[in-house]
Amino acid sequence: MFRFFNTQDKVKATVQAYNLIVLGMAAYDFVQNPETTGIKAVEIAIHALTVLSLKPNADLLTSWAVVGLNFFAMGSHSTALSLGCDNGSDAMHQAHLAAHLVNAGVLLLGTESRPEPRIA
Repeated sequence: MFRFFNTQDKVKATVQAYNLIVLGMAAYDFVQNPETTGIKAVEIAIHALTVLSLKPNADLLTSWAVVGLNFFAMGSHSTALSLGCDNGSDAMHQAHLAAHLVNAGVLLLGTESRPEPRIA
């Protein structure tokens, strides 16, 4: 299980762990609230793909596709915030909007893992 997380970059590993927590919460809500199953299914898929694209062996095309999905989710949550047509709270949509922004930012910018200096 520990090889599942990105061991080369702590920022990406942290974002992976966060997305797994959000994925679990969305899956729980998916089962408990049948009215929003379509929306939650898309959220589950986006968070699962984000976790997989943050692994060190993910290719560039996958990362860019997941960035696009995160931008799609950001648009969805910002539309729900501005129109108020969803049954979710504004705070929930703001939190999701920030989470997808962080996901897209980490995938776009990436982080360089710097090797630890060795003392001879």
